[in-house]
Amino acid sequence: SIFWLFSTSICIAINTAGWQDAADKWEPFCEVSIRIVYASGFGFQCCSVLLLRRLEAIAATRYVSLTKSAKLRRTVVEFGVGIVLPLLYVALAIVNQGHRYDVIEKFGPVIPIYPSVLSVILSTAPILIASLVGTTYA
Repeated sequence: SIFWLFSTSICIAINTAGWQDAADKWEPFCEVSIRIVYASGFGFQCCSVLLLRRLEAIAATRYVSLTKSAKLRRTVVEFGVGIVLPLLYVALAIVNQGHRYDVIEKFGPVIPIYPSVLSVILSTAPILIASLVGTTYA
């Protein structure tokens, strides 16, 4: 959660400062920026699922004492859900893109996702599914 918040804040700050008066001088940063900001939308949802899962386990007193293998398993699952799933989400965004990015002056680059059934399945559905999974733990 902190990783996604920090990286997104840095990207937005650089975009705000860099794209203030021109629409062509920060182009090398565009590809990285749109991917980080796009991944953070799903990354926040995945991290909230992890937080709610851990809080539910604490409230149900299932984690009184953990073995080393259980701690390692929990860490691997949290890394996979918190980092790997959002990176996979970004990799699947390429399917919905017609071109690499759009640049909006005084704002910066944005990812062009075209509205289609495939974009709903690959872009919107994972966020909704993560939200629904989080509500099961809440």
